[in-house]
Amino acid sequence: MKYDKQTYKQILEYIINQGYEFVDFLSVDLEGQQKQVILCHDIDYSLTMALEMAKIDASYNVKATFAVLLSSPLYNPFTLANVKIINEIQALGHNIALHHRVLPGQSEEEIQQNITKEMQIMRTFFPYIQPVFMWHSPLQDTLLNQIEIPIDVSESGINVRGKKCLA
Repeated sequence: MKYDKQTYKQILEYIINQGYEFVDFLSVDLEGQQKQVILCHDIDYSLTMALEMAKIDASYNVKATFAVLLSSPLYNPFTLANVKIINEIQALGHNIALHHRVLPGQSEEEIQQNITKEMQIMRTFFPYIQPVFMWHSPLQDTLLNQIEIPIDVSESGINVRGKKCLA
């Protein structure tokens, strides 16, 4: 199957036609009976491409979460142009979250501290950021999915691939 914008639109149409509701990580009802989808776009490569996806999603009245990678070697989320793009994504009705890269050899405590710092930095530029984070390349270390961040959500965030969210 060729994966392009047209195919993506067809996937969205299929999900919508099956009666699914698009929700975010904070509003998902794990106890409910309704069909729900959490749509998340990890922004690994390009904020411009992310904005294109955000516009497609919005054209279908689909709300998604876009996870910004602060340590990307390919974009700086804090340039004026990129801040405008992230603000535009949010203005289209989407959520912004943190996409966190763990450095080799970090302890769990160091990971927790770095997530808290990155979330604070993100809040400085994007006060509307959701208190949510997801790992960049989580399969590199399956232990990442076992880490629970014991810090207040207002200071760090919810590990969306953690035990509590995947239960």
